[in-house]
Amino acid sequence: MSIEVRCLAEAVDGWARTGPIAAVVRMAKPDLVYVQVESMVVAIERLSAPHTPNGIYVDDAADLSAVRMGSSAHLESGRLEIGDSHFVWSAGTPLFDEVVRPLPASTELFTHALFEALGVDPGTGCPVCRLIGSSELWTRDRVGPALHAVALRSASRGLQAGQLDALLGLGRGLTPETDDLLCGALAAQHAVGIVVADALAVPELEARSDATTALSSTWLRLAAAGRPVAPLLGVLSAAPGSPSWRHAVRELLGVGATTGRSMLVGATLGLVGRTRRSAIIGCEQTA
Repeated sequence: MSIEVRCLAEAVDGWARTGPIAAVVRMAKPDLVYVQVESMVVAIERLSAPHTPNGIYVDDAADLSAVRMGSSAHLESGRLEIGDSHFVWSAGTPLFDEVVRPLPASTELFTHALFEALGVDPGTGCPVCRLIGSSELWTRDRVGPALHAVALRSASRGLQAGQLDALLGLGRGLTPETDDLLCGALAAQHAVGIVVADALAVPELEARSDATTALSSTWLRLAAAGRPVAPLLGVLSAAPGSPSWRHAVRELLGVGATTGRSMLVGATLGLVGRTRRSAIIGCEQTA
């Protein structure tokens, strides 16, 4: 199957026509299983869970407790069997496949609301420095200038490979902080109508997959195609300050230990360059 997969639905369609394909369970919890199929990590989740762009959803009563990490899986003709469990997925199982749409309010209004949601005062100087100053990781030598570049590139031609080289895979967890931040910036780009640069096309991300985790690589490729996690999609789709927007912000900030906040910071970086460009250009950290 081609690596030019930009959404789970395309992957599922390809898997339904091929086989057999060996897969492996990368993480297993009673309500969540991550299975790596070729270069994509598929999340098998409860219908009530926050939806992810790589998620296949099963009824809340489905028993995933017998699945163990490291178990082998087998996919052929659209059927995925995991280890010795009785769980079987087949083509036709519900998928989450929604794409970021244009912002429902001005970029300036959205940016202000995102800073407020993060509890950060943008001040009168460089807003990027204000945004990244709360994390030691984001102020490292190469990282700070790269994040300034993310803000500027997101405001014009879109992110390029240079930002990936400086940022991929930094931080802990299944999805490192800098990768989550890039997912947020990529989603925000789509929301303001910027097409992801050719240098950030799926093959380019695939070529750098060894620099980060398999799950993070999957989320980055999907975010580059405008398909972020559902809470981030909700933040970018609702009117800033509205009850639904505030609910989406709370839901996003509740994702993982650092994932949600990092994505929110990334989305803010993806928008702030369009309203505070001169302040960012004048910063000494701007490469």
